[in-house]
Amino acid sequence: AAIRRTGELDSESGSGSDVPGKAGLSWNAAWSNQCFELWIMLHFAYYTSDSSRPEYVRFLNRELEKRGLGRYEKNRADLFDILLEHGSPSFAMRCAEKLERENRGRKPSEAAPATKVHLLVRELAAYLPENEKRQFI
Repeated sequence: AAIRRTGELDSESGSGSDVPGKAGLSWNAAWSNQCFELWIMLHFAYYTSDSSRPEYVRFLNRELEKRGLGRYEKNRADLFDILLEHGSPSFAMRCAEKLERENRGRKPSEAAPATKVHLLVRELAAYLPENEKRQFI
């Protein structure tokens, strides 16, 4: 299967348009700087240091180990359950929103730490039953 480039990413906003067959439809990237692990970390603590992925992994290892949950692995099958039971998705949303405010006016490449994953989570949570939605928004 071939991958065809259909739109351009706006480096200022992290969004784009020109989806084939969907006039007027646009998209947004759910990026994180420096890495996706920032989003996971925000379930446990508000983190403002622009650190490297290895530092984020060390942080996650400490958080998981002190809860008796082993070590962090990127493709850990139970990670979502751990974040629901031992972290706080709604806290992560608030932290991400605060980082977004603190980085306002910066290009995505200059905003760190920062994440837009909370925007995707908010969109997806809208489809959950009300009792489950409250965990996220």
